[in-house]
Amino acid sequence: VAPHQPRLDWQMWFAALRGCRRSPWFASFAARLLGGSPTVLDLLEHDPFEGQPPRYLRSRVYSYRFAPPETRRRTGQWWQREGPLGRYCPVFTLEDGRLQVASPG
Repeated sequence: VAPHQPRLDWQMWFAALRGCRRSPWFASFAARLLGGSPTVLDLLEHDPFEGQPPRYLRSRVYSYRFAPPETRRRTGQWWQREGPLGRYCPVFTLEDGRLQVASPG
């Protein structure tokens, strides 16, 4: 039995290991972000869209490593981020309330 990991940050960590196609919950998450769902926005520390749902949503993959102890002592920073390493999913948009892959251009 796998441990229950209800936190969004853990779910995203596991999703990044599997890839976009093998994490169907992420498409639902993206659709609700694009729709401005208050329940889903409450999962985030703050609303990055300042009350206006975005028209498009992109997702990127980064590599995180623990910051060296000296950096942690000096800055309080726990993580160092490298990237972006690429796209996680295609760019999404909502059309008539349905999640769609955004057309380039």
